[in-house]
Amino acid sequence: MRHSGDYYHCFLGNGLDAVLIGYTGSMVEERAQGNLDRCYWYKADRYYPEDRVAIVPGRLPREGQPLRAEGAPWRELAPLARTWYEVRHGDLRLYVRASEQHFVPLEGTLHSQVDYGAVNAEIVTFLHARRSLLVTRYKFDRLVDFRAYTAAGVWVEEGYDASPFDEVRYSPDSAEVEYRSGDTHGRAILALDQAGRASSDDSCCWLEVSGQEIVQYFVVEDDLDGPLNKDALGEARSLGFEALHEEHLASWREYYGGRSVNIPDDRFQSFYDYSLYQFKASQNRLSGGLPVNNLRLTWSSHVFWDAFFMHRALLEADRRAEALEGARFFMRTLDHARRHAREEFGAPGLKWDWEITHRGEKAYGT
Repeated sequence: MRHSGDYYHCFLGNGLDAVLIGYTGSMVEERAQGNLDRCYWYKADRYYPEDRVAIVPGRLPREGQPLRAEGAPWRELAPLARTWYEVRHGDLRLYVRASEQHFVPLEGTLHSQVDYGAVNAEIVTFLHARRSLLVTRYKFDRLVDFRAYTAAGVWVEEGYDASPFDEVRYSPDSAEVEYRSGDTHGRAILALDQAGRASSDDSCCWLEVSGQEIVQYFVVEDDLDGPLNKDALGEARSLGFEALHEEHLASWREYYGGRSVNIPDDRFQSFYDYSLYQFKASQNRLSGGLPVNNLRLTWSSHVFWDAFFMHRALLEADRRAEALEGARFFMRTLDHARRHAREEFGAPGLKWDWEITHRGEKAYGT
């Protein structure tokens, strides 16, 4: 895929985390055909606080209709953090002239070739299959000054892109951001494989190094599912790019191993493999819920009550474990379905909402 005016980001997921990667091999704020396709890190089931309404395209209420019923929750997936980079050569800041990308679904890995004019780069990006860790390796064809940034929340706060946080704090001496969203506390931490100078201001923090080959590690974690892993970034740096990538590849080899569907057309086989990647990358590995996708600008990581067609597709593709976990999601939310039937219809039985969260809650209050 070649970067052009109609570029769309690349989705990477591991069942809990999801990131959008742009044409630079990292997250970007991309203006495409007058729209903003902004790249963020999301976690399934991490929503805006209930006292803050986030409007999503396609979900605007009709004229005269309230945005949400009084006292009803409105659960929109929160963009938690982002990372991006700048390249300088000599005294000049370089900008992307062109890029080509190739995503390999069987490896869950994105390969980017980026033309900066005076410098060219080969970039490998993957979201680790089992860790809340984004790893990016940059190889430049000559020495550059490299600056990696991280920040919490949205690129620009406006309209449907509101900040999901009650508190944000940038560390003055490391590339670390701490945030609070309702009762959830989290952090985004950026590191490079070589020591760099750390700086920050009120909107972001960054690391600066010089080199030709640079590996970047980015962790976003919170305490919603348990205590924070204080050693997550140290573990990643000690393992290094190759070992982490091999861990990641091993997970995808296990998933695709013994593939039982082979299509005698490379394009259709690639599409089929990518579809299987989307299913696995989107399926919440804690609840088993399989949403349409993990992104706020599509379906907010909610699960549709009639999502059986996806479970059937997995079953017929001989992905029985994933199909079973998808079915178990509805078993895990039986109590919610009984309560919804009782409260909304005054009747026994089961009622799953059109869109429900991974915890069985109603997704929208309208």
